[in-house]
Amino acid sequence: MTNEKRSGPDEMAKMISNPDNVWQTTPLNAMRYVEFMNKVGTMKKQPGDWKDMFMPEVHELKGS
Repeated sequence: MTNEKRSGPDEMAKMISNPDNVWQTTPLNAMRYVEFMNKVGTMKKQPGDWKDMFMPEVHELKGS
């Protein structure tokens, strides 16, 4: 839908409907991805907490 060259609508629907993916409003494992991105140089400055990357409305959730 966005002219993404690597995956079309069918591939996106497959990813969304995969039961191994969890879709919810609580940010889970965000810091794990940030640590990896920092390690490989994609993210120059690593935030200290997951809440540093999300709006205050979700800070009360038990994210990670």
